Order: sequence, then C-alpha cells, then structure tokens
Amino acid sequence: MASANVANYVTGQSAASYRTPQGTYFVFRNGSSAVSAYKITATNPPTIVPAWSVSQTGKGSPWVTTTDGTNNAIVWVVGAEGDQRLHGYNGDTGAVIYAGGGPNELMANTRKWNTGIVARARIYFAPPGTKSMLLPCR
Repeated sequence: MASANVANYVTGQSAASYRTPQGTYFVFRNGSSAVSAYKITATNPPTIVPAWSVSQTGKGSPWVTTTDGTNNAIVWVVGAEGDQRLHGYNGDTGAVIYAGGGPNELMANTRKWNTGIVARARIYFAPPGTKSMLLPCR
C-alpha cells in the first residue's frame, strides 16, 4: 500500500482515476486554483509521485475520457464558481487540450463539486436547477 500527503484538497469534491500506457493516475481539485494529478508507480512497493498540476480556477470535480479505456486520456473539469469554462488536459502531461472556448461560451450557474459525463460524443454537465447542459466534444 502507498500513501502521499497532498495540500489544499477541496473537501467534498470527487477525484478521478485512470490508466494510460505511461501509468496509473488519480486527479483532483487541489484547492480552488489548481487541478493536480499524481502517478502511482509500478515499483515494488508502489509509490505515489506528483505527475502534473495546472492552474485553473473553480471548484468543479474532474472526470476522464479515453478513446479505448487507456489511450488518449483527457482530464475534464469545469471552472465551477470560478471562470465558468470547460477545460481539458492531457492525462499524462497536463498540457491544455481545450481552454474553455470563446468569449460567449461561459457555462452559467455552475456549482462546486459538479462533474460531467460523456456519452455518444457529447459532454453532459447539469448544474443545479437545470435539466441538462449539452456540449459537443471537439
């Protein structure tokens, strides 16, 4: 069993885990200004090491998509109660894949801890008080 101390974890939000050809990761909101991923090494015993961290305001919980269960992992998170935008990051490196769209693509009424799902090439995100919000995947 491995453990690691992390700072600024936002209580009440969800973390996500995923596996890529480079390793197994978990990602979470690290305070209200960052999203951080940690890698679980394949050593014996396993260890937990920082993989990447990106500056991103808000309190939305991350979720992950892949093309086949392990390849092309994208970590998605909405800047809920922050910049009100959808963000996508490369699961292995944290490089920006999607930066929130144009000036008219804000997601109004997002609340902390909300997370999205993906089905049929669409991202679904339903903030409180709405029936649904549909965003086309790019």
